[in-house]
Amino acid sequence: ARLDAATGAADLSFNPNANNDVYSIAVQSDGKILAGGFFTTIGGQPRNRLARLDAATGLADSFDPNANNVVYSIAVQSDGRVLAGGFFTSIGGQPRNFIARLSNNTAALSTLSVTQTTLTLTRNGSAAQFSRVVFEQSTDNGATYTPLGTGTNSFAAPAGETAKRTGGFIVAAPTASGYTLSGLNLPTGQNILIRARGFYRTGFLSGSETIEDKVQIAFLAAPTAAGVSVSGRVLTSDGRGLRNAIVSITDQQGVERRAITSSFGYYRFDDVRAGESYTVAVGSKRYQFSPRVVNVLDELTDVDFIAQ
Repeated sequence: ARLDAATGAADLSFNPNANNDVYSIAVQSDGKILAGGFFTTIGGQPRNRLARLDAATGLADSFDPNANNVVYSIAVQSDGRVLAGGFFTSIGGQPRNFIARLSNNTAALSTLSVTQTTLTLTRNGSAAQFSRVVFEQSTDNGATYTPLGTGTNSFAAPAGETAKRTGGFIVAAPTASGYTLSGLNLPTGQNILIRARGFYRTGFLSGSETIEDKVQIAFLAAPTAAGVSVSGRVLTSDGRGLRNAIVSITDQQGVERRAITSSFGYYRFDDVRAGESYTVAVGSKRYQFSPRVVNVLDELTDVDFIAQ
């Protein structure tokens, strides 16, 4: 059965109606449900001891390993293949005594997105659906890890899915599982390892906890200051705009840019890195101008020059 998380009420739309014991359940990230036990029919189909059920309706799909005896335990590998343990001697069309690994016709998809402030683990297909995900970081190539926090379910109401209401119970079968941790301030300018460690219950009577790790290297570039503009006017001593004067702006590393004044003496530099000091100078055959040192924190529109 599937029960409402808050009230415990049964979901009336989900009724696989197994005809005998179910000992083990594993949920995939696409919402499909693996069930093992002693049943021979489940989800409206003949299925011997192992079946995969639709997330919304509970109907059995084409997955049919046909175990010849009871399946007590199920676990899902990181690649989506299914481990089964029990009292069987034949499963998946092969002789297998008590333990077997089964193929899965749905790909296991998993991606880890890293920004300086947010981590998101997205899983789909036959990847195991986690009950919780803990994020960690390492700055020493994996020798030690520092906990960052536990991700929240970021795909609780998947886009494109229509909730189904039956008897007051709302079901939103997932198309993917997402786990997000935000509000971080990860180090920049160096390689770091991010580990997403997912947990889910499995095995006989859900008596075991499986841990699956996904580790990804990341390099987060240091944030760059915004580009701003520096502009002004070059004037003669009597206040007239001076055309065709050469204006230069030089940063603290000695990198120089040049501009030529307009007919009325105006000039402008765009995409100047904020947070630094610059030397602005004017060159002219007829006039002399004293250079200026400006500290650029925001747009500057009045860096004017008057001929001496």
